[in-house]
Amino acid sequence: MQNNTNTKTGTYLVGLMDILGQKNLLNKIERLQVNQNYNELEESFKRIIDFRTVFVELFEQVRKINTDFLNNNNITPLNSHDIHTQSFSDTVITFMQLDLSDTAQVPCLGIFCSFLIAAYSFLNNLAQGFPIRGGIDIGLCLENKTNETYEIYGPALSRSYELESKIAQYPRILIGDNLLKYLTKKNNITKNDNSSKLQKNFASECLKCLREDCDGNKQIDYLGSHIKQSLGKEILDNNNFTTMLKNAYNIVDDTVIKFQQNDDKLYYRYKILKKYFDDSRPNYIELLAK
Repeated sequence: MQNNTNTKTGTYLVGLMDILGQKNLLNKIERLQVNQNYNELEESFKRIIDFRTVFVELFEQVRKINTDFLNNNNITPLNSHDIHTQSFSDTVITFMQLDLSDTAQVPCLGIFCSFLIAAYSFLNNLAQGFPIRGGIDIGLCLENKTNETYEIYGPALSRSYELESKIAQYPRILIGDNLLKYLTKKNNITKNDNSSKLQKNFASECLKCLREDCDGNKQIDYLGSHIKQSLGKEILDNNNFTTMLKNAYNIVDDTVIKFQQNDDKLYYRYKILKKYFDDSRPNYIELLAK
């Protein structure tokens, strides 16, 4: 079978998210009896597949919400850039080209969708006991498409990996300096054409999805009031979301207690996470009370 390969370069948004604890889990599985470790390995892999599936399904749901917004305001064919995914084991990479020549594109909408997906995916995995650490930034990259498979390579991916693996240190999704500069610039647009106004609007939406953590880094404010509002009534009214939210709170509390007894470093890091959860509780008080 002949491969159809296309390669292009440009400025890309790249997000990298990694499910924590998989190395220890796989080591534990390897020590089990043969029949047991087969079953445990299958269950572990199923969780990875579920992580990827939820990510894709939520993206389509979020994109539909924002496409409806565009259609209702008679500003089609202004659309977001396409977002592609690349997976390897327990890591998911998302990427989107920002500098397409078509002036009708609105990359800040794609960035906004990426933020909402990252927020929901974070909570969903944490609620199942599999916390995520991630990084998102922009920069030069090469995109390669072989048949229907996409992959990305370049400095933006390297920076996202560095944010995830070296800077984040505990479950959170950090935002790189280049992306912050990009959103700030788009938020300061003064032109009045529809495309520019949409860029400015969605850049503002993106910036409202972020918060400064205690170490000065910007992170996705996944429990913040703006992301709650942006996820929409359809998602928030779903009983599965309420269960997911409660489970996430319980797991953070339980993890802090566990690490307090046997791991000072992780105890300190998860105390920071717990403080964020506690500070954000008023945003979801009505759901947590159900």
